[in-house]
Amino acid sequence: MKGIFLGALLGSLLVNSAPTERDTCKQIQHTFHLGAGNSTRADAVAQAYRRVFGEYEKYCFGKDGLQPLTMTCDADSLWGFGGTIIDGLDTAIIMNLPDIVEKGLNNTAHVDFS
Repeated sequence: MKGIFLGALLGSLLVNSAPTERDTCKQIQHTFHLGAGNSTRADAVAQAYRRVFGEYEKYCFGKDGLQPLTMTCDADSLWGFGGTIIDGLDTAIIMNLPDIVEKGLNNTAHVDFS
């Protein structure tokens, strides 16, 4: 008898938990039309990212915690395996910076996460 009750209860929960139109996520972000962005601003942000990445690459590539005043690395931050590169990959992808993405992926392929 317990098995039948539990089966019915579980079945009821599964049926009642199916998403309904009311439960779906409502879009809250504006739908941008192609070409609607500010390309000048986007280019400036991408160039700033490229400049900062260049400084990181020059002084601290494969490590973490670039200290901008001394141009040294804090080897203990972000576990010391180059988490800065991994963390920045999605940003470089979104900004369409394939050279930075390639460098980041090549470095990440050699990281020992153990």
